[in-house]
Amino acid sequence: MSLRHELLLAWTALVVVQVLTLIGAVGLLARMAPAVDRIMEDNERSIEAVESMLAELGQSEVDAGALPRFEVALADARANVTEDDEPAQLDRIDAGYHAAFTGDPTAHERVTVALRELAAINRRAMEAQTERASGVGRTGAWAAAVLGLLSLVAAIGMARRLERRVIAPVEATAAAVEAIENGDRHRHCPVHGPTEIATLGRGIEALRQRPTHAAMHHDTRHDERWLLLALLDVEPGVAFLVDARGVVVHANVAGTAAVLGDPALGQVVRDPEAELPAGWSRQPLGEGAMVVRGPRGVAGHGGADEGGRGVEERSMV
Repeated sequence: MSLRHELLLAWTALVVVQVLTLIGAVGLLARMAPAVDRIMEDNERSIEAVESMLAELGQSEVDAGALPRFEVALADARANVTEDDEPAQLDRIDAGYHAAFTGDPTAHERVTVALRELAAINRRAMEAQTERASGVGRTGAWAAAVLGLLSLVAAIGMARRLERRVIAPVEATAAAVEAIENGDRHRHCPVHGPTEIATLGRGIEALRQRPTHAAMHHDTRHDERWLLLALLDVEPGVAFLVDARGVVVHANVAGTAAVLGDPALGQVVRDPEAELPAGWSRQPLGEGAMVVRGPRGVAGHGGADEGGRGVEERSMV
């Protein structure tokens, strides 16, 4: 999986859980609001009508306008029937309220009992509605808690996944690069994780295992020098390898014997301007180096070396 997809997966998981939490909270409020409104609009209206009828019934003997107001409240209660038990009580009230207002104590008692029962019916309905609203609230609270817990778990899971799949490989790759840069060419670079990080690790490993240009160049020159010295050693005649500074860096067996027999020969060999004896030659090799050759069996040049020095020490650099 690519790094982009890793990050997109983590972001998507968190967003989905947050959206579900938001939808759950909105749904909870949307369900609770109608329940509360129904309690206030339906049952409270009926209870207010009952209270008005009881008040007017109590004023029946002293207030002539109590009966019309009673009938208005009764009509309001009939228009707001919300429970199955209400019609029976309303019929009892309707059948006896005229007699109650004319002073019949039995009818007055029956109407009062019916009014109280009507109020009790609506109060029980309010309690039931309140319990349902509370149930909705508890359900929504638990749902929000579960979604919040899922959000937390998803966040922790995504963080650990990113730590394992992205952050740890990046830190390991950076540490390997630093170690290689400091000269530890045996330090391995991790090649796991998202596609981009694994590709980067494989590239660093390939570069680590590949010899540097300087090392390749050094090895090539070393091989070339070794081959040249080997060729000089098998020369049948005298042979010297002289560098740009005029130092004899190699002499074959015949050349060593010739210099030992005639120390002045060393100065002639080292000086690129000196005249060589008959049969000798100089062959430039580039960069100031040259090969000086002489015939086989040279007995000596017949002179003495200017500095009184012997042959240059043989070197295999």
